[in-house]
Amino acid sequence: MTKLYKYSGAGNLFLVVDAREGGADPFRDAQTISSLCRDARTDGLMILSESDSADFRMEFYNPDGSHGMMCGNGGRCIVAFAGDLGVLKSRSCTFEAPDAVHNAEILSESEGVSTIKLQMRKPSAPERFHDGFFIDTGARHFVKIVADTESVDVSGEGPVVRHRPEFAPEGVNVDFVQILPDGSLRVRTFEKGVEAETPACGTGIVAAAAVALSQGLVRGPIVSLRARSDTLTVDLSSREPCLTGPATQVRIDSTNNEARRLWASLPDRTVIVSDRQSSGRGQGDHVWYSTDGSNLTFSIVLRFPGGQMEASSLKALMDSVSLGVCSYLEGHGISPAIKYPNDILVDGKKICGILIETFIEDKTILGAIVGVGFDLNETIWPEYLPEAVSLRQLTGRTYERGAELDSLLAHIDRSLEKLRNGK
Repeated sequence: MTKLYKYSGAGNLFLVVDAREGGADPFRDAQTISSLCRDARTDGLMILSESDSADFRMEFYNPDGSHGMMCGNGGRCIVAFAGDLGVLKSRSCTFEAPDAVHNAEILSESEGVSTIKLQMRKPSAPERFHDGFFIDTGARHFVKIVADTESVDVSGEGPVVRHRPEFAPEGVNVDFVQILPDGSLRVRTFEKGVEAETPACGTGIVAAAAVALSQGLVRGPIVSLRARSDTLTVDLSSREPCLTGPATQVRIDSTNNEARRLWASLPDRTVIVSDRQSSGRGQGDHVWYSTDGSNLTFSIVLRFPGGQMEASSLKALMDSVSLGVCSYLEGHGISPAIKYPNDILVDGKKICGILIETFIEDKTILGAIVGVGFDLNETIWPEYLPEAVSLRQLTGRTYERGAELDSLLAHIDRSLEKLRNGK
């Protein structure tokens, strides 16, 4: 199974694919990328995979499917993502990106937001063009100094500059930069590939700082820059600048809702994962209670082409998922029970809930979304949930969520495979 998450870096939104065990090829298709970014309302898609020379490898794709460039905000997000997955051995790491190998450090974590320091590649020397400067910071940028960024028609002027003949065929991102009285910069960016203004652009932030320093417009090599929703810092004191700013997993309403929004473009066996849900769903009008970052909440996309799953097999599908969860618990020395249709109990207390939504046509199940909420590390329950329990409460251990999610998915996947094979 291939896991899919959503992250934000200074307001830039990204879908992020965990491809350490493969399964990334469908997510490299330009049409799939475009559809997913449109329906998820993100500024790009990234893939994290194994690397022979670094902690991991990063691929970045614009919403139009273009790739081969660096994304600074995406780079910080994928470092936070690697940390959340348990990939990193320490708070510092190196990763391969399209433009170079980058060093990064998780400086702090607070209330789900990580502050990441990311070493960028050495920028090219700024070149004057017309009323601005061309610079390459891992992505191509045109930087224009303006008196007031708020008065700039970014959606009108941005595309004109982006498509200037001298920047063809790749084009450029366009940054409008205002020098503020305190020496900081305010930046607005029109991004190619997105073909619109975005809340922030990491390589554009670095480009703006580098141009401003080269022209003597800032007081020193450490520059504070204000994007649309966050303030970031660029340190230009060494050959390779460092970009520091926030990165966080995005809160969504529920993984089942997200899977339905993206259903048309999601490959079979994609898993939508979120550690932060505002309205996790249960049967009927019920909601799933989960403290941020404590438990496992995810939805599995299943497709059954060619009429291989009759509608009458819905109970078998539900049983297969439940048996997979039970197998996982038995591996931890726990004896579970199935309360039909959607609960897994231990000694009469609920540890897992399952919600399956199906797509049926002509008495055939074309596909299903399997939502799972599993209480892993929860310790405090609201008064209206007296009959709930977590694996931590049962065993006295605190569990690493990334490893336990992989294990639980493997058990469910094996059980579903038996169903597909008619066993």
